[in-house]
Amino acid sequence: MSRAKKSTPATSVDKQQKTASPNSSPSNSPSPAEENAQPAAPKLTAIEVAQLSQADLRALIQAQVAEERQSIWEQTKKNYPNKDNAPKRLRDDLETPPPPAMVWQVLHVPEKRGPRVERLVESVRRQQLGDAELLIDLIGDQFCYDHKRQQFMRFTNSHWEDDAKKQHRKEVVQLAEHFDRGAKMQSKKASELQEQIEILVKKISDADEPAQADLIALAEKEKELSKAHYNNKKFNNRADKLRNDRRTVGILNMATSGEDTLGMDGTEWDKDHTLLPCVNGVIDLKTGHLLPPDPKYKMRYASECEYRGLHEEAPFWTDFLHKVFCGDQELLEYFERVIGYAVTGLDSHKEIYVAFGPSANNGKSSLFDTIKNVVGGYASTISKGVLLQSGKKVDGPDPALIVIDGLRMAIASEPDQGEKFNKEIIKQITGSDEISARGLYTSQVVFKPRCKLFIHANFMPQVNGADRAFFNRLRLIPFNASFTKNLHEVDESKHIYLAMPRSLVDEKLKEEAPGILSWIVRCARKFLSDLALNPPLSVMHEIENYKEDMDPVGAWISNWCEEHPHDSNIHTQAKHLYESFACYCKEELNIDEKYIISNRKFGDQMKQKFTRGKTNVYHYVGITIKPGYRAEDRPESNK
Repeated sequence: MSRAKKSTPATSVDKQQKTASPNSSPSNSPSPAEENAQPAAPKLTAIEVAQLSQADLRALIQAQVAEERQSIWEQTKKNYPNKDNAPKRLRDDLETPPPPAMVWQVLHVPEKRGPRVERLVESVRRQQLGDAELLIDLIGDQFCYDHKRQQFMRFTNSHWEDDAKKQHRKEVVQLAEHFDRGAKMQSKKASELQEQIEILVKKISDADEPAQADLIALAEKEKELSKAHYNNKKFNNRADKLRNDRRTVGILNMATSGEDTLGMDGTEWDKDHTLLPCVNGVIDLKTGHLLPPDPKYKMRYASECEYRGLHEEAPFWTDFLHKVFCGDQELLEYFERVIGYAVTGLDSHKEIYVAFGPSANNGKSSLFDTIKNVVGGYASTISKGVLLQSGKKVDGPDPALIVIDGLRMAIASEPDQGEKFNKEIIKQITGSDEISARGLYTSQVVFKPRCKLFIHANFMPQVNGADRAFFNRLRLIPFNASFTKNLHEVDESKHIYLAMPRSLVDEKLKEEAPGILSWIVRCARKFLSDLALNPPLSVMHEIENYKEDMDPVGAWISNWCEEHPHDSNIHTQAKHLYESFACYCKEELNIDEKYIISNRKFGDQMKQKFTRGKTNVYHYVGITIKPGYRAEDRPESNK
């Protein structure tokens, strides 16, 4: 017999579509926005919201989020009626409205039930090990112990953080409550069994010939009663023991030792380099989508901002960036890529970024403070002493260095005039070499840094014995704008802008934090699309100028010499090279003769660049002086 297929009742919309004539106007067909539009979220009072079930509350939030996303998309579309005039990052997104957001999944918290009686019985049987196993079952997705750093970590909705309040110890003590509950259940069960036994005893006593089934049932009930009394006693005893501090220590030791426990070796953290937790989920930086939080991601930090999708705008921030970078769109796009790279955990570019502005009040501090605050724990200020020479060797604790463990952005404070880069540590950090460090009260920790180094400076740190490896890492980003409080000094054609009170700037930037977070995600997507960081000419020009200031030997080689790296038969006497270099310093760099580096220091730097040989005299292989630039050819030396 064939089964009739159930039909779905047609809605009024379905009926209208079926009765519409073939010649109906196309304007009557729904637009993509209408097709994807969600019903407006109902407006409820606080009392009405409080009375909603969890399912209804999720549905309400889902509708509100969808309504907000649709509104942002429609407003963005109005702002750019011609798609070709829209920023590149928005062109594809303007075609169709945003897909449904999965934000409501973040709010789904599964209801936790206590362990069954059978589980408690098994825990009692296995003694302290059983308690440890029970603890792992109950809190294994909320707590873990990092053996490398010797600290408990706790999952807090979106990320893991140090369990500073020792909640894990309270969780051990709270095991006692499960045994208390189990004891009460067994006590209640015993009372019920006692009543059933009394009924059976009376029935058997009243009968002339007791039924065999009743006798069997009585024996079984008495056996169950004995077991309930036994469990009740054992559960009460175990609850008392669990409130003892010594047992707590023992349970935690067992629960964190070995495989499949709360213990971890400390290398599992922050492996998902393109995820960024925030207050309402986890952002996938590759797609811009918001994912539900999951303790399995093992992320240690989070942004404290709400993520509202890729389309959230920040007009004050956008205008601020335009002014800070003097309207140089090429420089701004490069900076956006740098920030996009910095917020990931990738370490593909071995670079240090120096935000340099010779004048005060150029916007650097506000810019980096804002980015740091929006990114959250993965971006942090570090002591400038980490990147600069201190003049003394530190053999004890170095808490300033251990701070960079786990960071993605490490932002150093302003150096003083005359301070010098610590080349070795910068190469170590940017090269992701293993670093050994310890805090004031912790053991030595070995870790691989993945942070991108930033330092903002009005005075460029100096560097001794500069080499190509260091300059290849250096990216010098100019901040040439100026913000003044004096109205008469304002000249926007020269990028001198009227300054707002810092408190007002901070307030506006704080209001736009969700939009700035969206900008950061767009920056990350831009970088992740091709992983390219090609510095513009303005950056390269600043690097070359700095290189000449810090490496006069290198500048002299570039301008007055010719290199022959593949011809070992070409060489020049060391004495002639130094004499030419001295002329270059006096003529090109205006350095007084008494401040020119000595022949010995010149030789030390040359040995880093060329092979030194000796026949009758010392010479350097693979370098010659250009015609007209030997000392005897220079007019200054012949005076």
